[in-house]
Amino acid sequence: MSCKSFVCTASFCLMLASSCLAVDWESLHRKGYLSDFANVASAECQVEMERYGKQVEDKTGVRLDVVIVSSLQGEPVEEVAALVFKNFAPEDAPENRAPRVMLFLAAADRRSRLLTDRSLSDRMPADFEAEVLDRMTSSLWRDDHGQAVLAAADAIGGEVARAVGRPLDVHPNRRDVETPALRRVPWVLVAAVLLVGFVMLAGSARRGGWRGMIYGNLLGRPKAGAYSRGHFGGGFGGYDSPDGAGAFGGETHSGRW
Repeated sequence: MSCKSFVCTASFCLMLASSCLAVDWESLHRKGYLSDFANVASAECQVEMERYGKQVEDKTGVRLDVVIVSSLQGEPVEEVAALVFKNFAPEDAPENRAPRVMLFLAAADRRSRLLTDRSLSDRMPADFEAEVLDRMTSSLWRDDHGQAVLAAADAIGGEVARAVGRPLDVHPNRRDVETPALRRVPWVLVAAVLLVGFVMLAGSARRGGWRGMIYGNLLGRPKAGAYSRGHFGGGFGGYDSPDGAGAFGGETHSGRW
């Protein structure tokens, strides 16, 4: 066999293997208010989610689904979540379907996606997905997906009730998980402050020597030449999320934890 034929055969085998490993997302079927295809939520959480989901639907007319998969298999979370959301739609005619909200989680990839029907999304706040993700974060850091699901469901149920104007006086039974102290520290801001301080000190050392740096920065008495080009200025800005932070977008919104 020639080298070229070997390469072609190997490439074909790799493509065939990839197709066999790929997940047929449209083949996933709804198991209930919590469809845990990754098997990361406890049986207790499954029972509690079924109880709470039914209460939300009975009291608000909105169906709340939570879907957990193990991995996206390298596919975009937006496309996978949209396929599952479409596949989970009731078989009734569109005009007879109840509004839906679906929280989609990819456990291994640490990605989330929030989807709603257009009839409901216009009444949801712009930062709703960020709030839901914030409610889950403490539990997700501990890989406690069951408690994360219940915390998210509680937030979604309350906001849905407000959006449709119907009272919802029930909550899922869950444990309150406190964020670890080290997790609460804004490490990005701390790193930025330290970096700015290092740049200032290094610049002073180059221009006025270490003695000038010590006098100028620590004792408040700049040595001659230490600030020959003026003082350091600027500020710390924000950032834009690559996952589309901002308006709720009408149908979907995604996040990462």
